[in-house]
Amino acid sequence: MKKNLFRAKLVQTMIVGIILLFPTFARSQNELPTAEELRGKPNEAEQQRLDKKQSRQAALRQGIQLYKTGNYAASETIFRQLVEAQPEEAKYHFYFGNALFYQRKIEEATQAYQEAIRLNPKYALAYNALGFLQATQGQWDEAIIQYQKALEINADYAEALKNLGEAFWKKGNIAEAKNAWNKALTLYTQQGNNKAAQQIQEVLNRTAQ
Repeated sequence: MKKNLFRAKLVQTMIVGIILLFPTFARSQNELPTAEELRGKPNEAEQQRLDKKQSRQAALRQGIQLYKTGNYAASETIFRQLVEAQPEEAKYHFYFGNALFYQRKIEEATQAYQEAIRLNPKYALAYNALGFLQATQGQWDEAIIQYQKALEINADYAEALKNLGEAFWKKGNIAEAKNAWNKALTLYTQQGNNKAAQQIQEVLNRTAQ
């Protein structure tokens, strides 16, 4: 009986202790720093870097939009500024080259594409663009080399295959041209690019006659 009474008092004492401790525990939990506080606010230099990065990203989007709508001169201005601000960014040189190319500024565009490739040797888009530029100048051998480099990086690059087929055709390499076009047709079909697939099919139909 005495043992039971002792155990009951012990349990009661423990419960009272927990109740007394709980507010302190809850208060300490509420005083824990938030995730934002743990991360801390960026200092002035970090904030400036973030602001500049966001500004460049906005300029990049604007430049691409201008390029897509055919406003190449305005696009050139934006990408020239981006290249000057961050000359080690390959994609800025690539888009700069595009804006220059469609204004027939061939020498500058060539330099821009080459710089993009120098900065990023795995830049398949830049190899393809340089090849297309060379093709417009009748430099078919040089264009083929660039297209093949693009395809070494990305074997599923349908546009590079299409362009490679045209270059082979211009060189009189009919079998190689059709082989490249058939591969491009398969890829365009798999990718759901029906318009491009139809164009390739029409080319193949014409060359079969």
